[in-house]
Amino acid sequence: MGWRHLSGVIVATLSLSGAALAAQAQPADGYRALERIEIRELFDRYAWAMDYGDSDAFVKLFADDGIVVAGAQEVKGPTALRDWVASLWKLTLALDPPNRILHSISNVKIDFKSSDTAHADVMWTEIWRTDPYKGSRGIWAVRQSGVYHDELVKRNGRWLFGRHVLAQSLPSVGCADGPPGTVPPPPFCDPSLTRHTN
Repeated sequence: MGWRHLSGVIVATLSLSGAALAAQAQPADGYRALERIEIRELFDRYAWAMDYGDSDAFVKLFADDGIVVAGAQEVKGPTALRDWVASLWKLTLALDPPNRILHSISNVKIDFKSSDTAHADVMWTEIWRTDPYKGSRGIWAVRQSGVYHDELVKRNGRWLFGRHVLAQSLPSVGCADGPPGTVPPPPFCDPSLTRHTN
């Protein structure tokens, strides 16, 4: 065997070994760090859109056939989603004084199913400023919390919500047996909202 042929065999063997080691070091889902960041930002933008009643920004986070499932409600398509957010915001502004909402997103767990689909489970907490006494500055309190269960799709290079399911673990104060008239109920207070138990 000539030296040139032997050196070629050695180089090929080292290349294959390096590829094998790289494959072993690669996480099962391919890591896809940049895509994980993009999906995390998708949930952040969702929270901002909800907190400021920005129905146009909200709709842009969903695929054209995207759907929100909130208890007995199923809202599908851009027009319906836009109207849904607008109606929620209208209710918050109608309160006396107008209410204020803050969504906190945490513990984002993402599992990629294919190159353009993924499933995510995300914990959420909704904080409301209530004002049971006219003239006071209001009281900030956790109203409800739970988990989002999401089917995500990649369309035209962007990750979007395909199916967004809201599940509660801590029921809303407004849906429970709290003192009447002290805390305004959430706009989408729905006793049938799916409970998250694990």
